[in-house]
Amino acid sequence: MAKVSDFRLSRIGPTDTDKSHVSTHVKGSFGYIDPEYYKRFRLTEKSDVFSFGVVLFEILCGRPALIHSAETQQVSLSNWVKHCDRNGSIAEIVDPTIKTKIAPECLKKFCEIGMNCLLEDGTQRPRMKDVVAMLEFTLRLQESAEQPAIEKGEKISEDSFSTTDLNVTTTTSTSEDNSYSNDTVSSWTPFSEIIDPKPR
Repeated sequence: MAKVSDFRLSRIGPTDTDKSHVSTHVKGSFGYIDPEYYKRFRLTEKSDVFSFGVVLFEILCGRPALIHSAETQQVSLSNWVKHCDRNGSIAEIVDPTIKTKIAPECLKKFCEIGMNCLLEDGTQRPRMKDVVAMLEFTLRLQESAEQPAIEKGEKISEDSFSTTDLNVTTTTSTSEDNSYSNDTVSSWTPFSEIIDPKPR
């Protein structure tokens, strides 16, 4: 029997009835839940974007979403990175190991992507397909930075990446659920199997 664990999705229901049991209470781990849910009691696709932003900063900062023993301001990772971003010190909380392995401009882009995912207004957050495109661009920028200058066949323009305009021009979609067009999935694409999954 398949089981879902870790995200506290399971709940005990009645066994002495023929009717199905429906629970409308959201079950999730504190630290990842969209703060808009506490205001409107409604989850959207952008709620998942917020959760992804938390996971991205877990990787960048090398710490979990919640540290109960930390100072009050640092208990919640999402609140802590927002505070540091406002003070212009977000680079100071990035894992030192990551700093030595990622080009500075790429690290800045990863932080910008994460901050866009954590925006308080869910309607202002990017769609996940746009997040994927921005991550791909940043990874390609990193690959370019790792190559010797003489081997670089092309220069990636900083202007082609904007955190204020989240409509990625390299993608096409007809609805929220559609994936990228096949033209977007190229041989170098790190997330090609997410965008265009193929049977194994």
